[in-house]
Amino acid sequence: MSITSTKFAPAPDGYVSKNGTTWSATRDAGTGTSAGPNSTNRASAVLAYHTAGRGGDTFTVSRAFFSFDTSKFKTTPASARLLIRGRLNGDADVIAVKATAPDLSTDIAVADFDAITGFSAGNSMNGNVTDYSSELTTWNTSGYNSFILNAAALADIVSLDVFAVAIVQYDNDYLNVAPSEVSLDAGMYFNEGGGGTAPKLQIVYGNSINDVAAGDLGNVMDVDENLANVSDV
Repeated sequence: MSITSTKFAPAPDGYVSKNGTTWSATRDAGTGTSAGPNSTNRASAVLAYHTAGRGGDTFTVSRAFFSFDTSKFKTTPASARLLIRGRLNGDADVIAVKATAPDLSTDIAVADFDAITGFSAGNSMNGNVTDYSSELTTWNTSGYNSFILNAAALADIVSLDVFAVAIVQYDNDYLNVAPSEVSLDAGMYFNEGGGGTAPKLQIVYGNSINDVAAGDLGNVMDVDENLANVSDV
C-alpha cells in the first residue's frame, strides 16, 4: 500500500446558531444569531436546546456547514463518505443534507442559517430537503465520524463545482419537533483545525480512494491496495 500525505488548504466552513424564546421563531429563522466562520472547533456545532426558567423559555438551534471543491470530478464515484472529526459532546443524532452555502470564496455567515436546499419555515425537512446521508445515531467525540453519502450526493459531486453540505440535528431540527428541556448537541472540528482534524470528502473509484481536503483537490490520498484493509481516515 502506498499512501501520500494530504495537505489541507483553508476552505470555508463553520456553524450558524440561532437563539429565541419559541421553537418556531428559533428553528424557522432566516438569519442566525451568531456564526463561526473561523472556528477551529465547537463543542455544540450541531445543537437543539431548550430550557425553561423564570424568565421564560430559551431555545437554540445550531447547524454546521462545509464546502468542498469538486470541480474536477467528471465521473460518478462508486461511493463516497463525508468524514467529520468529533469533539467533546456527542449526544445528538445528526444527518447530512444539501446546502447552498458556503462557496469556496465566501465564508459562512449568520444569513446562512437556513441555507439548506428545500428548507421551508414551519415544515419538517423530511421529504422537503435533499438528504445526502441517512441519520447517524452515534457520534464519536475522539475520532472521525463517517457519513455514507447516497446517490443524490454522488450525482452532485459530479454535477456541482462546489459540494456544500449542512449537518443538522435530526430528532428535533430536521423533523421540526420542539425539544423537551434538554440540550442535544454534537461537537466537531472545522477545516481551520488543521490536517489531523479537518473535514474530508472521501471519494472511491474502483480500487482507489481519494481523501479530498476541503477546497484542495490538488492534494489527495491515493491507496492502491484492497479497500477492505483501509480505515476511515
